[in-house]
Amino acid sequence: PDAIVTESDNIAVPGNAGLTAEQRQRRYKEIYMPFEGAIEELLKSRKAGGIHSVLVTMHSFTPFYKGRQRHLDLGVLHDSDTRLADALMQQSRQEKAFSTARNEPYSPADGVTHTLVRHGVNNGLLNVMFEVRNDLLGDEQSQMLWAQRLSSMLNNALEAIAGR
Repeated sequence: PDAIVTESDNIAVPGNAGLTAEQRQRRYKEIYMPFEGAIEELLKSRKAGGIHSVLVTMHSFTPFYKGRQRHLDLGVLHDSDTRLADALMQQSRQEKAFSTARNEPYSPADGVTHTLVRHGVNNGLLNVMFEVRNDLLGDEQSQMLWAQRLSSMLNNALEAIAGR
């Protein structure tokens, strides 16, 4: 029910208003199911080929939400499997250029870890969700900077886990 909201942060989402149950179901079949199916097939294919997988999802969040400014730069989200998030948080402690928090600005209680659970936790894969404040991604240079930061943190965290 929360996948197709009619309002977000007191702002109407006109394209979602007044949808019938049939229209909602069509979106589910045309958008959600192919996305989830593609992830499932990719993970199966990689496993069959002897390729180890790590599930990382990336999102951005608004700097203002529900009337409050959010000063956080990066959120590291997880559900019940904390292994990768723990290692990433350890990496973030060495980073002074940006602020990082665990399960912020969202958490599993907000229902945002569905893909992590379905494809990561349920398959025993290391998994995490990155949330970057979207005003920090406004141009190609900023996007490249964050790509490098996240890539470096992720590689270092995976090396730390492998070294245990």
